[in-house]
Amino acid sequence: MTGIRNYPLEIACDIFTRINTAGQELTLFEIMVAKTYDHRTNFDLAEKYEELMQGTNGSKCLNDAGYNSVPPSTILQCISICLTGQAKRKEILKIKKQKIIKNWDMISDGIMHAVDYFRSHMRIPVSMLLPYHALLVPVTYFFVKNGGKKPSAQQDKLIQQYFWWASLSNRFSSAVESKLAVDAKRIDKIIKNEHPKYKGEEVELSEESIRWRWFSAGDAFCKAILCLYAYHEPKSFDAHARVMLDNSWLKIASSKNYHHFFPKSYLRKKGYKDVEANTVVNITMVDDYLNKNKIRANSPSKYIAEYAKENDKIDATLRTHLIGDKQTWGVMDDDYERFINKRTKKIVKELNMRLHPQLAG
Repeated sequence: MTGIRNYPLEIACDIFTRINTAGQELTLFEIMVAKTYDHRTNFDLAEKYEELMQGTNGSKCLNDAGYNSVPPSTILQCISICLTGQAKRKEILKIKKQKIIKNWDMISDGIMHAVDYFRSHMRIPVSMLLPYHALLVPVTYFFVKNGGKKPSAQQDKLIQQYFWWASLSNRFSSAVESKLAVDAKRIDKIIKNEHPKYKGEEVELSEESIRWRWFSAGDAFCKAILCLYAYHEPKSFDAHARVMLDNSWLKIASSKNYHHFFPKSYLRKKGYKDVEANTVVNITMVDDYLNKNKIRANSPSKYIAEYAKENDKIDATLRTHLIGDKQTWGVMDDDYERFINKRTKKIVKELNMRLHPQLAG
């Protein structure tokens, strides 16, 4: 084993973990837990991660914030991008133990600031709605490098523009670590109130690209549209009360919070194929009771008329779902294609406002 000391750290770690676990390779997080453990200061990265997730003595934590699906790998990327400007495995392994120990409180605070930003400024209440967990990394970087200060009005617009650009361009579908390093430089620009460049990587939205987009709860593009829905804080059809979104109810397309405004079973009876019914444009967010017990396979004209009897704010309720006048939008006529065309236009307009904000200077 003495010869291992001559190998680069990442190779030595690989050899060590394979010997120690009978061929079972440890995760990068497990390696970093071992590498950064310090008995003098009682620093244990695994415990620090658990505290960040669950809190101690009433401290703020990701679980209470609804961001309990953030994996340890994302936390490592937050650490590395803040300390080195890089997020690759080999760069993470090179970070000195004392540097991580010294800066942990600052970085964990930055993570919580980023989560608070997503929840308040962008109204994304739970982590399962994030198109990518990796989006937490550059926003954490912003708060760490900006000294924990909240963004100015200009910075806010630029951060949100970056979020929507990254989400709608499928930014982190591959080469995540390399792209995070590039995007850290974009965040440096934002900190200086300067507009980062997206030349050659612009997102051009069209109604055609969204109108019949197959809804999948795991698709980043669909999740971005779900974030748009969540921003408007959708209300329940029966009481105009806020719909409570829950990570455990958002995992798959058939989960409890998702409702096809024109139910799929209703559309099948009308001759529509599932590929036409299961578009993200037809998705609304409701609670479990409404979805499974009241709406079922009823047409929109029937169940909305029923809800209107008990909810005198039904028009305002529909607006929180990005649905306009129920007469002209085809809701009360059960005109599916008119509804899809109207809502598609509304979604594209809302997204383009975020991709191309009016900026100062």
